Amino acid sequence: MNKAVATCVLIAITSACTKNGAEPASEPKPWTPVANTTSPSLPRPQPTVDPKSSEAAAQLAQKFVDLLNGRKFDEAFMLLGPNASPRSQFNRSWANVDRLHVSMGKPGDQEGAAGSIYLEIPLDVSGSRLGKPVLFGPKLILRRVNDVPCSTEAQRHWHIERVDWDRN
Repeated sequence: MNKAVATCVLIAITSACTKNGAEPASEPKPWTPVANTTSPSLPRPQPTVDPKSSEAAAQLAQKFVDLLNGRKFDEAFMLLGPNASPRSQFNRSWANVDRLHVSMGKPGDQEGAAGSIYLEIPLDVSGSRLGKPVLFGPKLILRRVNDVPCSTEAQRHWHIERVDWDRN
């Protein structure tokens, strides 16, 4: 009886390893990775902008414009350099302006003077104050120091030197 039980067990094991009465399965094939076509592709790295370029200055000016349009006046003021108008004058310029919209014009040409480079960028500001239309066109004056001895890294990057409120 032990032989009969052993034979039954052997038959059961063998038939469990076969598929549809075929021969027992051979050894498994090695795993091969399959390309995943459903996952999103990684973002391409963006080209870096030369920090001395007019494009870098325009990016800073656009950040200033975006902050004004978002009514984030404290953050916008922080982008202004030490030669900017006093905070009280800056606040008066934007106080009570409803439906504020600021847009940036095309940057001018870089101009050098006394170890620095300057760039002017016109702005157009519209909105209303006390129900009356408000339109004015200040210009941003951006500055960066040339690569001169004793200049700091921060000085060699663009910053908003000041805002000229009466644009010609």
